[in-house]
Amino acid sequence: MTEHTQTKLGIQNPHRSPKKVRLLSPEQLGIPSQEEEVEQDEETRWESLREGALEANGNALTGAAIRTEEGVVSTASPLKNGASQDIHALEFAVWKGYEETHSPITEVVVAAEDLEIPCGRCLQVLEDYALSTDVPVQVTDGDQIQEYVLNELLA
Repeated sequence: MTEHTQTKLGIQNPHRSPKKVRLLSPEQLGIPSQEEEVEQDEETRWESLREGALEANGNALTGAAIRTEEGVVSTASPLKNGASQDIHALEFAVWKGYEETHSPITEVVVAAEDLEIPCGRCLQVLEDYALSTDVPVQVTDGDQIQEYVLNELLA
């Protein structure tokens, strides 16, 4: 379309401005850089993951929280349905996290009343979607924390 036609029809391009546009950096907009997020203290990362697992636990006996390679946290509690097989909290959290990011799982926390380690089915799902078998897995009841590595639990 020519400028003459645009003027005649009164059409303006909303994507172009007659004035100069100033570029703003993420810092000027208050958006943290990826480097700042990477510098987040490891214990703070684990604490937030444990809180997510405990919140997901709610009224259920277990809850789970996972972190993907992209840093996205996904939480879940078990899905129970009388007509079909139950979906465990860890399975559900892994599937939700992977569906959202399509990136592998890097950290796992399971909240369980009696510090039970995840079952074989959950460990298999975790192995299928984990970055490696060296993924750290924490099990907590809110007071105590037991730390494992996925390959230890698979043995």
